[in-house]
Amino acid sequence: MKLKIKDLKIKIVDNGKEIIDDASFELKKGEVISIIGENGSGKSSLLSAIFKHPNFEIQKGKIILEKNSEKIDLTEAKTFEMAKEGLYFSLQHVPEIEGVNLLQFLYRSYKNISEENKLSILDFNKEIINFCQKYEIDENFLKRDLNVGFSGGEKKQAEMLHLFALKPNFVFMDEIDSGVDKVSVKKVFKIIQDFKDTGTAFCLISHRENIEDLIKIDRFYEMKDTKLKLC
Repeated sequence: MKLKIKDLKIKIVDNGKEIIDDASFELKKGEVISIIGENGSGKSSLLSAIFKHPNFEIQKGKIILEKNSEKIDLTEAKTFEMAKEGLYFSLQHVPEIEGVNLLQFLYRSYKNISEENKLSILDFNKEIINFCQKYEIDENFLKRDLNVGFSGGEKKQAEMLHLFALKPNFVFMDEIDSGVDKVSVKKVFKIIQDFKDTGTAFCLISHRENIEDLIKIDRFYEMKDTKLKLC
């Protein structure tokens, strides 16, 4: 399984400004790649555009998923359609939503992502509690409203529960360690490593210079002067 991002050109919708002129990379099963670059270089905008944020428009290029000898064009696919094909985007700043219980949200996400997901909410609850216990994530998160009052580290740990629920094939994470305490960083990267070992691929945006102390990076790409290049 492979995801190919080919020759993307991206503009801001409101003012028509071209912010990315040429971005290409690929992500294979079980790989971890990292996109680096200065603040404002377009790293986050690239991922947002790939996942169809309304502020950005793909003017040129292709997003192709190669799956079981089939090539699926996701260039114009909606965000939920990409999710159903196994792609997941973790935002740097996740929304806080009052009145939406985290466990119920995760279960609805689990049921909606695939018709093959048949667990009852009780069985799902048991499995996600086992996951929390394995990685020392506070089970009380599941009783709280979605991200409401969570610290930066707690929000990232909650994101790991989304990975458990959705089990995506390709995960894109924007500033995964920004504003996160050391304990949470270690937990998050342990979970990323374990998902990687089962075949999940990751694309990470991080300003951490020593990121390879936490996980092996297969390739680095740098965003500079509106272009993405292999380092």
